[in-house]
Amino acid sequence: ARDRGSDWSFSLVHTLLKSFGELSLAAIVNVNYNLEDDGASRYVGDGRFREINAGLFPYIEYKLNKKYALRSLVGPLYFSKVKDHVPGTEEWIQGPPYSSVGLGVSIARDFYIYPNIQFLLEDIRNDFTNIAIETTINF
Repeated sequence: ARDRGSDWSFSLVHTLLKSFGELSLAAIVNVNYNLEDDGASRYVGDGRFREINAGLFPYIEYKLNKKYALRSLVGPLYFSKVKDHVPGTEEWIQGPPYSSVGLGVSIARDFYIYPNIQFLLEDIRNDFTNIAIETTINF
């Protein structure tokens, strides 16, 4: 694997949630500004990099008990502003729709982890699938 440097970014995330007993319907609105050009998650190809990412991510969650919940998220509306190092070369592109399925674990009131499998909805293949762990810490 080729080293693509480090990732530094600033994100603003808002979650809208409505519970119906053990079932919750929600949507995450996310805007992310990347601060460096050499991070692996920013690299698009052909020398271009993502500067801004923005998206809407609806999800459904079923609470198994106080500690565990099953969650499935879909990313149908995900956009990136990509550019290279030449001024005026920016463009907005839509990312491919993807999904994640996993088991959320509430460690404490303000600490939540979500180990999950992420895959492209239009092209489910091993090389386009990854295992991730997302963490939420409330301050």
